[in-house]
Amino acid sequence: GSSAVLSASGSGNINWYESPSSGTPVHIGGTFNTPGLSQSTTYYVENLIPGPAGYAGPANRSFGTGGINNADHYMVFNNTKPQKLVSVLVNCNSAGNRTIQLRDAADNILQTKTVALATGDQTVTLDFPLPVANGLRLGIWTGTTSLYRNSSGATYPYVSSDGSLTITTNDVGDQERYYFFYNWQLQQDACVSERVPVTVTVGCTDVENIADGSSLQLLPNPVASQLQVRFSNTTTVAGAQAVIRNILGE
Repeated sequence: GSSAVLSASGSGNINWYESPSSGTPVHIGGTFNTPGLSQSTTYYVENLIPGPAGYAGPANRSFGTGGINNADHYMVFNNTKPQKLVSVLVNCNSAGNRTIQLRDAADNILQTKTVALATGDQTVTLDFPLPVANGLRLGIWTGTTSLYRNSSGATYPYVSSDGSLTITTNDVGDQERYYFFYNWQLQQDACVSERVPVTVTVGCTDVENIADGSSLQLLPNPVASQLQVRFSNTTTVAGAQAVIRNILGE
């Protein structure tokens, strides 16, 4: 079959899918050159606008005083929009695994991730989806800690760049202290349109320039591979030519 060229426009990323509920797009971009098609096919296109990025918390540990802490602690925060905690910055004193958890105000575990840390400052990717809730907790409850924390100089609340998340305190309630997690990187949920169906019709669409008194049959209809052409007028016409094109004019 022949390929079709489909186009769509929007203010975000244009994604093409094979069904209304497909998880992975078959193409990303405004112009989609389909594979060869032997039958009519419907694709589905959507416009996806990525959510805004943001940040929260101190950018690093260069405020007040502090040092390496080996006890379990957590930070407390409120979140007002569906978004993801993409990453945090930590300073580690000894290499090894750390288990970082997100918990709700009732101490139920919502997310957990074990990461391998080297010594020194490093960004830790979490990709924790954050519910809209107050009293959320980000911390370490089990295993080795050995991470830097500030024992003075904290200035609560720490409000995110768009005001959607606020770090309010820590588990010990000392507003001078700040534990472990700096430079929170945030990503709000994307805005996604409904998927719009786009149908490529494969079949015979027109017959042109048939001589008077003649008729033409194209068999079978629809056609998969071989097409029969039958003329009813048997008169020989010098230079006569039959041209058959698909819906794309090919």
